[in-house]
Amino acid sequence: MANNIIISQLLLAARDGDVKFLTEALATQPADYFLVRSKNKDGQEHYNFIHIAVLNEQSEFLKEALGRLPVSTVHLLCNQASSDFNYNVFHCAALRGNLAIVNLLVKIYKSSSSSSSSSSSSSSSMVDLHLHSKPWLTVDVNGKTPFHVALDRGRDDCALEIMSLDKEILCNMVDNKGISPLFLAAQQGCAQVGVKILTSGHSYNTSGEDGSTPLDVVPNCSEEVCKLLLDKHPEMVKHVDENGRTLLHKWVMMGKLWPIQLLLNREKPNMWRKEFINLLCTTEKLTNNNPLHIAACNHNEAVVQVVQLLVEAYIDAYEQGEVLQPSPWKWENKDGDTPLMVSLINKHEELALYFLTVDMENLVIHATKSILYYAVLNGCNDAAENILITVHPTSFDLMQLKGNGGRNVLHIASNCTERTGDILVEKLPWLINELDEVGKSPLDIAAEVGTAWLIELLLKKDPSLSANAPFAWIEACKRGHKDAIHAFIDNSTDFRTLCIRRKDSPLHHIQLKSYWKYKEFLDIPLIQEMKNMPDFTGATPLHRALERRDIDLVEALLSIDGVFRNIKTKNRKSATEILKELCKEDYKWDSMCRRIQINPWLRTEFISTGMANCMRYSGSRSQGTTPSAGEMRGTLSVVAALLATLTFAAGFTVPGGLNEDDGEAILAKKAAFLVFILADTYAMCCSMLVLFCLIWSMVGDRDKSLILIDRSMVILVQSLYGTLVAFMTGIYATISHKSLWAAIIVIIMCSIVAISSNRAILDKVLDKLIPSVERERRV
Repeated sequence: MANNIIISQLLLAARDGDVKFLTEALATQPADYFLVRSKNKDGQEHYNFIHIAVLNEQSEFLKEALGRLPVSTVHLLCNQASSDFNYNVFHCAALRGNLAIVNLLVKIYKSSSSSSSSSSSSSSSMVDLHLHSKPWLTVDVNGKTPFHVALDRGRDDCALEIMSLDKEILCNMVDNKGISPLFLAAQQGCAQVGVKILTSGHSYNTSGEDGSTPLDVVPNCSEEVCKLLLDKHPEMVKHVDENGRTLLHKWVMMGKLWPIQLLLNREKPNMWRKEFINLLCTTEKLTNNNPLHIAACNHNEAVVQVVQLLVEAYIDAYEQGEVLQPSPWKWENKDGDTPLMVSLINKHEELALYFLTVDMENLVIHATKSILYYAVLNGCNDAAENILITVHPTSFDLMQLKGNGGRNVLHIASNCTERTGDILVEKLPWLINELDEVGKSPLDIAAEVGTAWLIELLLKKDPSLSANAPFAWIEACKRGHKDAIHAFIDNSTDFRTLCIRRKDSPLHHIQLKSYWKYKEFLDIPLIQEMKNMPDFTGATPLHRALERRDIDLVEALLSIDGVFRNIKTKNRKSATEILKELCKEDYKWDSMCRRIQINPWLRTEFISTGMANCMRYSGSRSQGTTPSAGEMRGTLSVVAALLATLTFAAGFTVPGGLNEDDGEAILAKKAAFLVFILADTYAMCCSMLVLFCLIWSMVGDRDKSLILIDRSMVILVQSLYGTLVAFMTGIYATISHKSLWAAIIVIIMCSIVAISSNRAILDKVLDKLIPSVERERRV
């Protein structure tokens, strides 16, 4: 137990570099004791204290430990491998890339090697065994020696030190993937190691990953290594890896300029120049991409210079009469794309512009796919403008202006800038009315995307578009493109007439993201004018907003003046009824109604529950006006006061007069006169009651005031009925004994008026006598 505690403390000391503790441990513990290792979570032996010191880069601690421990112990410690990656001490040192520690380990083994050669033959077999062990040749789970690990980390200095222990063997060792140290040196930029290997005079391995060679990755290294590889291994220039990639494919992918300049140097011609140029026409197996296709996918800042250098070298060689394969910039890969097309797809506009300068006619006019279409699609505005300005519009075939789905360049013009879009519309106006495979015009797509400037350009170029695509603006509404709707309103020939004729409006479809955006939208005069317009089913914008459960639009509509809630659709359902159902289902709707002081349960028959007088629509016909509460109160009070005055006066100006002797009514005993008095009294009382109701409506809360005003209308009608009865009976009482026929005619006339005053009967009578404008139009 005590020993375990000391070991744990030793591992902590190695981690922290506690030299004092190490000194004490070395003085009190036997050498073999330090060979014990820590345990991992699975209970396997893991790191010894030298591993830990190396991983934590404790140089002074290591110097003390390695200097005082017996050589045999040091060798055993250096050869012990971890249980995870099979790393020994050299692997750990290479992993950390600490040159001082690597030097220390290498120095120990070099000194051990020299001392072992001069040591006496009486040395123990155990010591002799470990003196001849070589931990720098040990491989980890991936087959990598410490030399490989150092190169993997790009530690040129550390790799050089390890290499000095056994150059010939290390240079020939490959890891489990078959990757050689020379390949790693070239790949990771370890130029010193690369030069040492290539100039060592020893044999070395050149294999790389996936069949690649060190020359394939030499752009990451140095010019000196590149020249040595070309001198010693010229066959690598023609090498093709397992995927069909050549040296040039990989160099272009890296985007390094200097190695290409080295091989294509005109001032110092070399034996590889022609072979290198021919590589431009070599394609990959799977993609059929040549190096120019690869360059088009690379956004490295030097790639345009690389392509320019390669293309100019090809043209120069062709002009000098060299036999070369067809122009590589016209080559199509398996998708039918040229390097120009690939550069447009990858939005590499600078490279695309260069390709256009090389061979505009063949690359654009005679291309399999529409170059202009893909330039616009990917927002390569300069390339698109260059094509439009250079190539005459009549040179284009219609199919050269189309892409997927039958869409032409104007369908996708939203992807470019307004300036480019302006040139497109100006140069290719015949495409404005072209439809794609699903029957959509450029205006339809612009409305869906919400590109206001494009909508404006299209409508200005062809004002009839709004009639040809009458519902284009509906998608703009559904997607909440407010600016696009503005463009339709401002640039259509007569947007209002179009909406009325189609029985539709933007308010029926608009879907914005907040209440305040709806308020701004409703501030547009034309939109506000359509706030109660019904569609072909009789539904108003408020109906549609309630059906979509768009609470923000509903609140915005109900918060402005003149929006009706009681208009009914063809299926006889009003907005108030829908709102009432929503309030029952969800508290947030009820909360909204309370917030804007709307009571959906409030039922009034004769007055508007809105805030102002407005027109009521039914189809395209106006049926009349529905006054607001304030207007109704004023009108009713005047009529009620007048009736009260008339009936009050009639009560003292009785028919037949008064007896001069006693002042009694002459006809007081006649039944007709008694009915006159009772009817007149009833009419006066109803009028007075209306006046009281109207007075109390001015001091009550909103809902109660509306109820009082609405019921006053009913009571006032009763007062009018009473007035008619009083008039009939008064006439009958005075003239029936002299002219009965005249009295009967008066009664009949008044009765007809009383019966016809019923609202339902009056509507039918007037509808028959005075045909509506809509009916006359149909006739």
